[in-house]
Amino acid sequence: MPYLKIKNLKKSYQNKIVFDNISFNAHKGEFVTFLGPSGCGKSTLLRCIAGLSNIEHGTIILGNKDISSLKPQKRNIGMVFQNYALFPNLNVFENIAFGLKIKKTEKKDREKKVKKMLKLVELEAFAKSYPHNLSGGQMQRVALARSLITKPDLLLLDEPLSALDAKIRKHLRTQIKEIQKELNITTIFVTHDQEEALELSDRIILMNEGKIVQNSDAHNLYLEPQNRFVASFIGHYNILSPKDLDVLNIKHNFKNDIAIRPETIEFCTKGHKVTIMQKILLGSIIRYNVKLQNLHIHIDTLNSAHNNFQEGDEAHILIHMHLAYELVG
Repeated sequence: MPYLKIKNLKKSYQNKIVFDNISFNAHKGEFVTFLGPSGCGKSTLLRCIAGLSNIEHGTIILGNKDISSLKPQKRNIGMVFQNYALFPNLNVFENIAFGLKIKKTEKKDREKKVKKMLKLVELEAFAKSYPHNLSGGQMQRVALARSLITKPDLLLLDEPLSALDAKIRKHLRTQIKEIQKELNITTIFVTHDQEEALELSDRIILMNEGKIVQNSDAHNLYLEPQNRFVASFIGHYNILSPKDLDVLNIKHNFKNDIAIRPETIEFCTKGHKVTIMQKILLGSIIRYNVKLQNLHIHIDTLNSAHNNFQEGDEAHILIHMHLAYELVG
């Protein structure tokens, strides 16, 4: 039984449709990510769920309650923004306690809950610190704790990590996932970062131009892209047409374009002859851009002495066609 049901939502600005007929469900305790390029409608959709932006058509059911027309404060939804929105005149303890104070929770109970939340987000030592003395990651954890302490029915995260450096982002997204699991809170996370989405999500809703182009778990989204956009957005797929395969003398039965992941193509001693056009170091991975006749193909290999080619080198590759996926749209 779905916990959150979104049905036929429509939103437009100044006669320009942002999205139309958007529908999906989320289960209790599920971590769902809205993924897609800038301007695809994902943040607007999140704001509509929160009640911060009105919808023109459709329904939003949370639990068994229709919240479509309720004001934001009546929806019992927690939301964390990219800009933290902390109160500069309040310390960490007071910022986290703010929601409970508004609800007129008794002081003793309020202090107990704040201390528990401080421990959960690992900020016990910073209880008396003010926002201007905190790092970006610490401020984001305060914002998260402030949203969680009132026990919302749904947590919405709008690109909360985009302003942080890479090391802090990786640490904080691990923390977010652990906290979300521990509290078993249904969460919707907005990002344009595919690595972030693949790591965090139970399910990913990939959007483009106001439409949901694929709704699946991370594994299937990566391994089985449904169309050319999905394949081009997720995982740096190589996309080849049936004609390309014919030119390369590769036997096949495909009628549509195919997608091949860069890590499933390997260098070998015999095979298709290629020229190394570009070499990109990605830490433990090296990404090669090779030229095969008139085609450019990406190949990902582990960073090691083996197959350590340089730009301009010639090599041979083996394309594992049984790992190719046919694109239907």
